[in-house]
Amino acid sequence: MAFVTEAGPERAVPATKTFTTQLAALAVLAIGLGADLDAGELRGVPDEIDRMLAEDGDLDPIVAELADVAGVVVSGRGLAYSAALELALKLKEACYLHAMGLSYADLLHGPMAVVDAQTPAIIVAADSGPVLAGTIDLARRVTTAGARAYAIGGGPGLAAVSSRVLAGPRLPEWLAPLGLIVPGQLLTEALARRRGIDPDNPRGLSKGDADRLRPPESWQQRPFARSCSTSTARWWTASRATMRPGVVCSRRMGRRLMRR
Repeated sequence: MAFVTEAGPERAVPATKTFTTQLAALAVLAIGLGADLDAGELRGVPDEIDRMLAEDGDLDPIVAELADVAGVVVSGRGLAYSAALELALKLKEACYLHAMGLSYADLLHGPMAVVDAQTPAIIVAADSGPVLAGTIDLARRVTTAGARAYAIGGGPGLAAVSSRVLAGPRLPEWLAPLGLIVPGQLLTEALARRRGIDPDNPRGLSKGDADRLRPPESWQQRPFARSCSTSTARWWTASRATMRPGVVCSRRMGRRLMRR
């Protein structure tokens, strides 16, 4: 079996669109197999991503506080765990942080000891669902340990016990990871630049097909800005008023995929 994601050619070394297009393909598969899910909610994902990209959260305070840390824990529970792992990977690749992606249970059973004033936690959660209460309790335990807890999503409940918050998507839990990764991608881009790193070309990372899929010369200056998919972030602020790649490709890929 093969999933046709229609993610398109790679535009930058750290992949973003492949994550979200694979999640979309899995959602389509679940519906096709007869899961009790509303396909209309999936069709609404591109519009919700458009909204999130147009209403960027206040990244600056979080970026300033993360600029000098050596490591961070990224945690999620249930379906949000996928977004937590992806965010941890991007922080490693593009920011050179020792980012540990851990599930709720894994973090509580031992690694919680590494969370302190110098090692904050980023906690990713849907705004509703059966695992949200436990995620809120996790954030409370992180701050009780003297560490900062940065929430992505989780609604007002998680916001109330976190140090700072980036709003998540207005999506049901089964689709939330498609939107939860967007604030994480924007945070990664901003943090990399704050640390003096070019997120388009991080050290020690290359793609085997980089030459075969090299974009046109006109695209090479800002490849992340053109790395677009259902929920990819706009990696360059200057491109937001013009190309808005997260919007362009969200409609083309997302809706075409959902018709399959």
